[in-house]
Amino acid sequence: MAARTSARTMTRAHRQGLSWGFAAFGTAVIGAVLVLEGALSHLAVDVLALGAVGAIMIGIRRHRPDLVTPWLLLAGAVTLRGAADLLWTSSTGLNGAPIPPVWWMVLVSLGGSVLLGVAVLLLVRERPSGRDFGHLIDAAIVAVGLSLVAWVWFLAPITERVPASPLEQTTVAAAPFFSLVLLVLALRLIIDAAGRPLASWLLLAGLLSRVAGDAGSAFVALTRVSVDGHAIEAVWLASSLLLGSAALHPTMRRLSSPRSAQVPRLSRSRLRMLAAACLLAPTTLGIQALRGADLHLTTALTAWFLMIVLVLLRMAGLVHQLGATVRGLERSTSRERVLNALGTSLVAAQDRQEVCDAALSAARALLPSSPEPTLAIFDRVADGPFALMKHSGAYPLGDRLPELDAATSQRLRDGECAIISLHPPPVASSLPDPASPPAPAADHQISLHPLLFGQEREAVLAVITAEAQIPDAGDRLAALVSSSALALERVALSEEVHRRRSDERLTALVQNTADLIVVVGPEGCVRFASPSATDALGPMVESKDRIAEFAHPKDRPALQAYLNQVAAGEEAPPLECRLRGPCGWRDYETVGANLLDDPNVAGIVLTSRDITERKTLQRQLHRRAMYDPLTGLANRALFGERVAKVLEGPGTVAVLFIDLDDFKVVNDSMGHAAGDQVIAASAGRLAGGLRSGDTAARLGGDEFAVLLPQVASDDEAKRVATRILDAFRAPFVVEGRQFSVRASVGIAVARQASATAAELLRNADLAMYRAKATGKGCAACYEPELHRSLLSRLDQQAQLAAALQQGEIVPHYQPIVALSGQRIAGVEVFARWRHPQQGLLPAADFLEVAEQTGLILPLGQQVLTQACHQVAAWRDWSGVGDLFLSVNLCPSEFASPDLAGQVRRALRASELPPGALVLELPEACLLRDHREALERVAELRMLGVQVAMVGLGTGSLPLSSLASMKADLLKLDCSLLAPVRAEEGAAALAAALSQLVRGLRLPVVAQGVETVAQKASLLALGCTYAQGILLGKPSEPEVIGSFLPRMHALGL
Repeated sequence: MAARTSARTMTRAHRQGLSWGFAAFGTAVIGAVLVLEGALSHLAVDVLALGAVGAIMIGIRRHRPDLVTPWLLLAGAVTLRGAADLLWTSSTGLNGAPIPPVWWMVLVSLGGSVLLGVAVLLLVRERPSGRDFGHLIDAAIVAVGLSLVAWVWFLAPITERVPASPLEQTTVAAAPFFSLVLLVLALRLIIDAAGRPLASWLLLAGLLSRVAGDAGSAFVALTRVSVDGHAIEAVWLASSLLLGSAALHPTMRRLSSPRSAQVPRLSRSRLRMLAAACLLAPTTLGIQALRGADLHLTTALTAWFLMIVLVLLRMAGLVHQLGATVRGLERSTSRERVLNALGTSLVAAQDRQEVCDAALSAARALLPSSPEPTLAIFDRVADGPFALMKHSGAYPLGDRLPELDAATSQRLRDGECAIISLHPPPVASSLPDPASPPAPAADHQISLHPLLFGQEREAVLAVITAEAQIPDAGDRLAALVSSSALALERVALSEEVHRRRSDERLTALVQNTADLIVVVGPEGCVRFASPSATDALGPMVESKDRIAEFAHPKDRPALQAYLNQVAAGEEAPPLECRLRGPCGWRDYETVGANLLDDPNVAGIVLTSRDITERKTLQRQLHRRAMYDPLTGLANRALFGERVAKVLEGPGTVAVLFIDLDDFKVVNDSMGHAAGDQVIAASAGRLAGGLRSGDTAARLGGDEFAVLLPQVASDDEAKRVATRILDAFRAPFVVEGRQFSVRASVGIAVARQASATAAELLRNADLAMYRAKATGKGCAACYEPELHRSLLSRLDQQAQLAAALQQGEIVPHYQPIVALSGQRIAGVEVFARWRHPQQGLLPAADFLEVAEQTGLILPLGQQVLTQACHQVAAWRDWSGVGDLFLSVNLCPSEFASPDLAGQVRRALRASELPPGALVLELPEACLLRDHREALERVAELRMLGVQVAMVGLGTGSLPLSSLASMKADLLKLDCSLLAPVRAEEGAAALAAALSQLVRGLRLPVVAQGVETVAQKASLLALGCTYAQGILLGKPSEPEVIGSFLPRMHALGL
């Protein structure tokens, strides 16, 4: 490096030596011109002129400036100046004697000045990268002011004293004017020169020498005085010498190199200078007026007008400059906001994609929107191609960046921007897609800004434009690129740390995981086994054996097929297989991953998890799900599957539905444990009566089913049913007690595909209910009429539910007459269904369905509420203030836990006195649980209502229940108290019941009175109340309400 630095220093010194050498040579020539006379002097002038031109050309070739034209113009100006020198020397005597002037010599010199001025103007304009109208206007103002002064006080008096033609005067006057312009441009150049290089000082000195020579030559030409021609010649030769030396100096490149534009500063000194220049015109006119000299009014006003115009232009430029400054501040503020937001986003970014999103969004805000550029970020690993990471814009980029040459890559590594071209665009579609933007036809420029370079992973920000490069794109994106690069480095470092931690964690997991991790080759040989695999399969797994040898013989084909599938790159579900270990066979679930192409693994990774406990549990759950735990028989689900499977085949299939009769007695009397013993024993008897291949199942509770897959005829199914019935004829012994539990069997037969499993089981169930209705302990076959009856009952159930909602259930009332006074003492309510098609239906047609379906509870509540309101209304307006309501309860209503609450709500809503409500309890209500029945009656009596016993003597309820129930009324059938026909013993029974009733001292209601004789008998027996067809049938409320007032008026 020291040798290289030394070589550069020597080269720089050599280049500067040429400039100083030429300056020394030129100085010697000028001295010769001043000393020598005659032809030698002329030869020295020509030699120096040619030397200056050659020096400029050599400087252009050696230093290769960015702009050559100004230096060529300087060479032309020196050439014309040399021609003017020859003319000057030829027009001046050797002894300095004046001769008539040569005007065309002045014209040649003026042409050189013009070329020189254009050259300097080009240097001045090329130096800044932006426009520089302010400095030029300032220079023009000064030039106009000085020209006015020169004309009024210098040129005009001379032209007035020396006779000359107008052409001569104009030609000669133009020379000093252009000299002044050259002087202003030279000053502008030296002010703008960055660092004031030596070449600029040499150029300024050459211009000053040229101005002095032009002024001297113009003075001689106008005054025609005798002067020393060598002196003026020396001044001109000094100008050529200085210009040649400036061209040879190495710093001449800096004079024509563009640089960043600087905002012209309007300093106080410049304002004073401009103000003085503007005051030159009026000041000159004032001085001339005081002197009484010629005012040169036309020239002064013209110069003044020009200065006013230039001042106005300068002010307009200042306004524009101020606006540009404000816009620049706004852009800077906006850029600062964008960069602040970028910094926040980059700090929050967790991965490379988030960094790219933030960088592209910020770049979009920093770059000009018209034309809108396309932005992208590419990255690559090692020396691979640059792949597209993120893209924003309409340009159809490909997924890769064009390959970069060595020079471009080196610029990016040095942190500099690089420009590449795309021709044609990288993505071209064979068929145009109307949804995608059209591919541009022109070449595109890509400006690449390095984000990460010189590392394992590199990234660049690409700015794609259809035109030339965006001005100052590098400056706009410098801070963004720097921040994004730092963020990418941070993310890369974080990813590397995470990767290393993941590797360490993976190693620890492999060493300590309970799962078996085995790496096998394509042929199935073991290449690696984790410690857990060695422990589970034994140390032999590390002997490079084939993994299939550890599998169960039945699972080896499946394991080999799974390995082949994974090796082929196909997706394969997890494989369940059994593997042999030191403790025997275990169930494993294996998942394979194909990493044959990964050089770090180069195999198939098998991860196996021990699922032995899960498989054992699955088998247990399957048995529980398919078999009854109490009996070991199939359950309903398994039975249904087997029936469905048998129905798919040929032949005749039979299903037997078995229900145990009176099994509830065992449960209620001995408890559920005894009941379970009976169920288990029943399952054994059931299975003992079946054929080989038949299936017995427990459907639930005391219900069983039998599947007969192949029966020759219905008689064969009946024979199996008979064997089952015979098996249940022997009593069951539970805890030393014998129980007789029979079975009812329903038989359903179906041919192939004539019914589904659910339909066949339903048919057998219907047949079983028919057997129970026949008399229990027998078998019955299914007939289609049973299904139609079931459908009819379901239809009636649906209609009854709708009737409750639509108010079709209405109450009818039957009078209860007091026999002593022949008046209506009360009414009993009956439910009627006003059917839309069948008309008015009695309760017997739908109460059974209501009880079976649970609709009896809402139906009873509705009727009770309506009846309480109706009787309360009758008591208010009919005059029968002691009228009572009798309501008959069915067993389901009496067993309802909310019975007392329903009664309470009905009484409260209707304001009916509780004593006016009589609840009739049939014998069936008291047979289920006598103790619970007593508690329920006591709860009702606490409400204040009356309780009536119904059906005494017609059922199995003992007469002793009367005392324990504490009933308020007795309701007996009239046939017991007053039989229609005088049969043997009937009168004695009636007398005995009458005596019993009188002994209990309870009011008695005789129901079913049909004849006058029965009424008379009841009156003679002392019966309190009576009701029946003779006294009035159940009628609508309007009918009963129509004669209640009449009976009260008659005193009945």
